[in-house]
Amino acid sequence: MDQDPSKFKRNKFNLPNGENKKNKNEDKDKEIPMKEVEKPGMKLLQTQNLEITQRLDYDWEPVLTKSPTNPFPLAPKDLVESGFVTEENYKEQNAGIRTFCFQKMAHDLRDLISHPNFEDKNTPKGVEILGAGLMRDLYWILQVDRDLKIKIRDMTNVAINNANKFVKEFELKDKVEVIKTEIEDAWKKGMINEQDTIAYYGGQFIQNQDPKTMVRMMCHFGEFLKLPSTPPRRIYLLHARGEDNPLDKVKWRNTITYTDQDILIPVEEGFGYSDKELLMPLEEGLGAKIKMEVLGKHDYYHQKYTLLRIMQA
Repeated sequence: MDQDPSKFKRNKFNLPNGENKKNKNEDKDKEIPMKEVEKPGMKLLQTQNLEITQRLDYDWEPVLTKSPTNPFPLAPKDLVESGFVTEENYKEQNAGIRTFCFQKMAHDLRDLISHPNFEDKNTPKGVEILGAGLMRDLYWILQVDRDLKIKIRDMTNVAINNANKFVKEFELKDKVEVIKTEIEDAWKKGMINEQDTIAYYGGQFIQNQDPKTMVRMMCHFGEFLKLPSTPPRRIYLLHARGEDNPLDKVKWRNTITYTDQDILIPVEEGFGYSDKELLMPLEEGLGAKIKMEVLGKHDYYHQKYTLLRIMQA
């Protein structure tokens, strides 16, 4: 059984009673079906969902910083404005997403670590975390830090400070590296050793990229998945899917609720087979079949988040 993070021996936070229970709306694990399409790729940018204009100069420093004008960082904008969000329910909601990610990621990564080939010296051991944010979805690190080489990357000062505080609090200095960098810049400069990387994790990361950047990133992930490895490499995304979050029901800040099809289109050009927007860019970069599996779903207020795992089929 997955360990409750509130009971983890190095864990200093307290979860409200019942937060470790299975989310009542959580779907059974399933693989998202895929089928051939004629023309994937940049067709993604013409879909209705992506007509949203994202502010490329969005300032994350004040958004992630608690202040009199921002008392509940990353809480749903519409609920904050309506006065619905309180200190009590904000703590409960953040504890809920923390527990959800802890249980799902720790379980899946323990399965990865238990693979018979994992101890082989040629098996990659690195996990690249794209974006630190508030660190609320990253407590699973405490379960796998002894077996995996974890690097947390972000480009904002407040997120880097949050990550460094986490590393200091849980005495992870020798096991977890915190790096201030922009992700595509790190790729271009060869700062990320993908030969030694088994997985990428992006929590609420892809949804905060503009469409063109998202396509480039998913294409890159497709290339990454192509690298040989047993067990296979994988991408984890904690994402607010467009299918689950109607735009007329949720008022977002800087989020674009990409659908599965949005994410898959860029994968498709290298990979070649999917009709889903998330997988298509990956398949473009990979040039082979991939699968995108739902590891679980979780409600954060009236937003629904899905933890996806993407890897070669």
